[in-house]
Amino acid sequence: MAQTACPQLKNFLASDNCLENLAGLGSSLYYFAKKDLQAKLTLTGNTFSTPSFASGAGLYKIDAKEQTVQLTGGSLKKRGGFKQELKFTIQANNAQTAELNRALNNHEIGFIVVDNDVSYIVYDPIYNGAFDADGISADTGAAATDDRQVTYTYLLQPCLYDKHLCVEPAEGGWDSLMVQEN
Repeated sequence: MAQTACPQLKNFLASDNCLENLAGLGSSLYYFAKKDLQAKLTLTGNTFSTPSFASGAGLYKIDAKEQTVQLTGGSLKKRGGFKQELKFTIQANNAQTAELNRALNNHEIGFIVVDNDVSYIVYDPIYNGAFDADGISADTGAAATDDRQVTYTYLLQPCLYDKHLCVEPAEGGWDSLMVQEN
């Protein structure tokens, strides 16, 4: 991995931050095949450039179950980088989710998640993330009151930061980069 300067040490004071600190992320997220990128994304600080895609390729959107999208990060060890873990649930378990599950499990992908006015990206130009054992867990439920759903846990490691941001397209937002399906 390229040599990157460490960020400067600095204060993080409550009085300098007017944070509402609302938990959770929106219920929609986007994913893409890494092979469809025109070029590897450029990292400046902890922010990746806006992706651009080969002709006919782009983002795909998933509408997840409300209040299930979560992005966590953690240190691997001193000077070992970080891991990023994206969790979400789809409130369905059927033939369509079976196809989606197989596709997500077998392609090298990245995810973009919007959090109010910032976008997080779970992507690395060198390392590939994965759904480890039971990282995709489908459940039909047993009783009428149970949820029929699929739960996803996607792990990317190592990374330089516990979360990466991504520059949203200047016009049209992320939807403007979606694949036009027939």
